[in-house]
Amino acid sequence: MKLFRQERYFQNLRVQGTRVISYTTEVAEIDHPNEQVIRLGYWSATTSKHINYVASQLEYKVVDVHDVEMDDDIENTPKRKSAKDKIIIEYGVNDD
Repeated sequence: MKLFRQERYFQNLRVQGTRVISYTTEVAEIDHPNEQVIRLGYWSATTSKHINYVASQLEYKVVDVHDVEMDDDIENTPKRKSAKDKIIIEYGVNDD
């Protein structure tokens, strides 16, 4: 089980389930089985920092949506191994 510790960007970044939301826009999807954060387009420098921050906290790789392997049966659906992994989100974590 992965732990996402949000220690920064409280006002403009949220993670809801596997969705990464910057300001009010979904900008990335977390793919736990493949340990990657899928960037859903091209974004501003600040939004890119948000995506990279989530990926670094999870220790996942950032990939562009057009680089993700697609399932042959379902067009535009990323191929996933399984949905076993879950995420725990903690806000305002302080290690002191």
